Amino acid sequence: LTLVRAGALAAIAALFAPLAWLLATRRLLTQFDLSQFHLPVRHLYQEALRSGDSLLWTSSLFGGFYLHGDGQAGGAHPLHLLSYRVLPLDIAFNLELTASYVAGAAGMFLLQRRLGLSIDAAIVGALLFAFSGFNLLHLNHMNAVAVFAHAPWMLAAVDVVVRDERRRS
Repeated sequence: LTLVRAGALAAIAALFAPLAWLLATRRLLTQFDLSQFHLPVRHLYQEALRSGDSLLWTSSLFGGFYLHGDGQAGGAHPLHLLSYRVLPLDIAFNLELTASYVAGAAGMFLLQRRLGLSIDAAIVGALLFAFSGFNLLHLNHMNAVAVFAHAPWMLAAVDVVVRDERRRS
């Protein structure tokens, strides 16, 4: 284990610790849009999933609101469909919040390894991407962080299509 790798892994663990603490203690971040929009929308989404109501529209907001068209809840995402159906709201919400950072870090690590960077460099890159200023400052805009977390995965897929000569890829 190199010093760079140990330091980067320690930094990743330290930055993931608050998100893991939220999951473990079943507490919710309730600042700004998280409590004023995202959590209430996900509550409506969860209730619709569990009762078999439409996930497209809710009459509980603004005298009628096209929930699916707004896209903030990510209602068609497989992780959301599963987690909000079977888990308590607080756990599903924190899992969604944490998953974006995990996906971003994993995707950037994979992309950088595909591009030939060393493991140490890929770990540092994953750390810097997942906990970049954009991602940390947009914590209360969880859908923006989720969208951004998909970027390295898409770039890795493009790299496979463009550069990989193996038919199986």
